[in-house]
Amino acid sequence: MIFINNKYTVIYYAIVNRAKNRTLTSKFENHHIIPESFFKQRMRKGPAGWIDGNPNDLKNLVKLTPNEHFICHKLLVKMTTGEAKKKMIFALWGMCRSSNNQTRKIITGKQYELLRTSFVNLIGQHNTGKRSPLTDKHKQKISETTKNKPKSEATKDAMVLAWETRDRTVKDSTRNLLKITSTTYWKSVDARETQSIKRKDFLKKFPNVAQDQVARINSTKICEHCKIEVNLGNYVRWHGDNCKLNRSL
Repeated sequence: MIFINNKYTVIYYAIVNRAKNRTLTSKFENHHIIPESFFKQRMRKGPAGWIDGNPNDLKNLVKLTPNEHFICHKLLVKMTTGEAKKKMIFALWGMCRSSNNQTRKIITGKQYELLRTSFVNLIGQHNTGKRSPLTDKHKQKISETTKNKPKSEATKDAMVLAWETRDRTVKDSTRNLLKITSTTYWKSVDARETQSIKRKDFLKKFPNVAQDQVARINSTKICEHCKIEVNLGNYVRWHGDNCKLNRSL
């Protein structure tokens, strides 16, 4: 059974069946009676569902007024359980948080609080704190999108202003946290031995790297774009032609 047998399901199908037997002449919104996200062959982006068939079959579509559409999605949250309920919470949250003023739904403060609490709890269950590694295809797409993309003069001016007025002081709380983290890590014998082995192996492959690194650390250079003096290693990586304030980019 797709939906729970409760009063919300009864109300939901009453709205849907009434809409099927009428012709709307005013503004309407298409609604999937069985949500599109429940189908294996769903058309929109997102994880596939578990139901076979075509979600856009005419029998599964109904024209609702914007108010009816919103009410149906509120009912769907209370008609479902498990993975289906999670999907319906996401869908309802999306309707309330849409950037399009034409489709965004207005809710009361209490409704917003309940919905946001459900959404945050749901996100907490899905987020494990570990980011999934990017695929080579995804990396290539990001590279093609951002590489050699010209910035407008307004964007460049805003970046310069932000850089010049930026507060570069580090809070004492942040300093203490970094100190504690670093001290805790290097107190570990295993950590020190692991880093030592990695370092020795690296220098065996690239014996001249140590000398180059010392030279880069001891040598400084002023970036012609942001006017900050940094050591040569940071200059090559983050400044010069690579500086974010390079107006030729």
